[in-house]
Amino acid sequence: MKFSVLDQSPIRTNILPDQAIRESIALARACEGFGYHRYWLSEHHSSGSVAGSAPEVLAAAIASQTSRIRVGAAGIMLPHYAALKVAEQFRVLEAIAPGRIDLGLGRAPGSDGRTALALNPNARQAADMFPAQVRDVMAWSSGQALPVDHPFRAVTCEPRGPHAPKSGFSAAPPMAPSSPPGSACLTPSPISSPTAPGRRRRCTLIIPSSSSPARKRRRAAPR
Repeated sequence: MKFSVLDQSPIRTNILPDQAIRESIALARACEGFGYHRYWLSEHHSSGSVAGSAPEVLAAAIASQTSRIRVGAAGIMLPHYAALKVAEQFRVLEAIAPGRIDLGLGRAPGSDGRTALALNPNARQAADMFPAQVRDVMAWSSGQALPVDHPFRAVTCEPRGPHAPKSGFSAAPPMAPSSPPGSACLTPSPISSPTAPGRRRRCTLIIPSSSSPARKRRRAAPR
């Protein structure tokens, strides 16, 4: 069984949010050393408990400081962004870490309605464009052609290369859409107890059941 980690960069008690980002980088390096298969990063905005607001940036830092573990976003909340820009970001990530990048796409805001509007003033209409955006991101990021009648068919997504990020959809909590049935996901969660400011993150281990599509959950200490 292959194990993956889903990291939201939770803000522990008595630390600053920026430290949570550095802890995510350190945790990713440790997970690679322990033999984990993939390191997922989530996207949340305007949160007092989660610092991971830019998974594409954090993925670049983690990819540059690791050599084997796959790194991905689970997921990019696509209605906040232009499809071409997301595809370009992950083509750059693929150039940094060829064959190790995964792109999960989601439609949820990862925030409240006001924050969604701050990210995209057209947020109320953006969700309706999600299927078309997914098509465009997957085509641009993989080097495939857009539909013949697409207004941006002639636009290319750089940097092109022999590899392409693997794409899919994220859920809540995100599971790797490209993961095989025998995969599991460890989800770090914040320790909020004011009596234990020095405690490490705990994890939720999500294991797909072999007999049911429902997921089994149990608590697991960090590895």
